[in-house]
This record gives sequence, structure tokens and C-alpha cells, in this order.
Amino acid sequence: MDPITQKVLERFCYEKLLMASGITPKRVRITLEDIFHATPYEPRIAQALPGLLLYKPSVVYKLKRDLPHHQKLVQLLAVLFDEKKRPKDFLGIPVADCVKAALIYKNFLKAKTQKQKSRTITLRLSPDDYNKLTLLSKKTGGGYSALIRKFIEMYPNATPESL
Repeated sequence: MDPITQKVLERFCYEKLLMASGITPKRVRITLEDIFHATPYEPRIAQALPGLLLYKPSVVYKLKRDLPHHQKLVQLLAVLFDEKKRPKDFLGIPVADCVKAALIYKNFLKAKTQKQKSRTITLRLSPDDYNKLTLLSKKTGGGYSALIRKFIEMYPNATPESL
């Protein structure tokens, strides 16, 4: 595989725009020229490109410099969601597929930002309590976090007064 195509695929996989076997997702720097170089080898890149540029343009290095040289892409981005004004295809890919990919990527990014992240806590335990916690976690086959989650599941309605 061409090294430029490989680089573009690695970044698109890193951004969760594409899935490709044999490609390790990496956060590598890509330009618009790299992307256009890779589209003949992997048409899915052209399909995902409008969504990337609309919803996460910071991925493309020196985009402001390179975008004015690609007027078809600029025009497509301006009318992507207007069925009457948009062209039928973009680099041989039906524009309807580009719209679908852009909406999927938008929803993925939205869900990613709404997802609650885990919190880290530090516990101060006596040696006896620590040994008990370690023994219980080994018996249940999980770690400390899994054990605490099980306690919470066992007592979902627990209040300080009920303990």
C-alpha cells in the first residue's frame, strides 16, 4: 500500500471515520493533498471527507491554506444538506452516501461528548480493610472497581441512615 494512503487511513481510523483491517489507528498529521492522493485507492475516504471537514476540520493540517484550491469541495460543503442544490456525485461517490456518512459521524461525536467518564478516587483504608477488600476482589475475579460496583448494585437504595 502507498505510504500516503496508509497514513490517511491510519488517521481516519483514529478518528473513527473508517474501519480497515490491517491498519493501526494513529494520530498522524494529514493534509488535504494527502487525502486527495489517497481517494483513488480507497473511495471510502472521499465518502467520509465532507463529514470530517464539517464536524472536525482540525484533523486536516493547513486546511485554510489548501481548501481554496479545491472549489468543488468548497461548493459541496456549502450545499451538502440541500438536496436540490447539491451535485449528484463527488469524486465518483454518490453525494447521498457522503451525507449519510457525515450524519453518522456527527451523531458519533455528539454521543462521545455526552458519554459520562469514569472518576478516579483515592481511598484511605486500614491494613485490615485493605486485606479484606483485596481478598474479596480476588474471590470475585475482578478488581477493586468491579467490587465496589457490585456493592452498589447490591444496595442501590442505600442511604447513610440505612447503613
